Amino acid sequence: MNFDTFQCRAGDPATCNPADFCTGSSPDCPPDQVGTVCNPEACRTVGFFQERAGTEKGGVNITGNLIAAAGGSIAVCGLNITNTLLGNANSAEEVLCQTGGGQGQLARQLLAASLNCVANGHLANCSNDTTFGPFFGTCNTACAANTVGTCIDTIDCLNNGGHPVLNGGNFSFCASGLCSDNGLGCTPDNKSLCANPLTAVCNPDNNCHNNNLANYLVADPGPASSTSECVAARKNNCDPLTPATCI
Repeated sequence: MNFDTFQCRAGDPATCNPADFCTGSSPDCPPDQVGTVCNPEACRTVGFFQERAGTEKGGVNITGNLIAAAGGSIAVCGLNITNTLLGNANSAEEVLCQTGGGQGQLARQLLAASLNCVANGHLANCSNDTTFGPFFGTCNTACAANTVGTCIDTIDCLNNGGHPVLNGGNFSFCASGLCSDNGLGCTPDNKSLCANPLTAVCNPDNNCHNNNLANYLVADPGPASSTSECVAARKNNCDPLTPATCI
């Protein structure tokens, strides 16, 4: 199982040369990436996007900019997200700042995943993103049906730069590295998939949190730009999953 998050690479990810261009000749350099430079995929969490959805303290509304880059709307969990306004049923901020579990929690994770896909130049439904794509569609359908299963852990793992390890199709654990003896997923405390867990080393894999969003469609993230707005969103009654509670 290959966990590297480079969309295009030349040789080993650790020595990827930004000057090398994708030719479409390998799984790590798929046809939809032909002509793009060899850059690692970047990712950020729900917390990052919920606090960068306004212009407080001169900050940048990165979340709003990404919605615009997606064509003005993002479909997650049966919702149509079009703005970052307070009290609005189509607001990313109202989704991202909710604090409940279950369907609402999965909606937050899916929205962050979609924003990550857009930031990396992919479609908002992540279908052409090799990191999020294998999981996003299934979990988005599950969220709309309010059958979240293990999708919360799976998408949260991806947003945090990890790699979901599945058991029978269900989330098992969030890998942060690769076993030195067979290349399967592991963490320093969980080497159960290694050929020999007692002797294998869990080599850290590339974490997309280490990669700069400025390489893609957004400017330098700068400071949090919607901290107060997020607090207000948590205090109001608006829950986009129950549209009647919003404007």
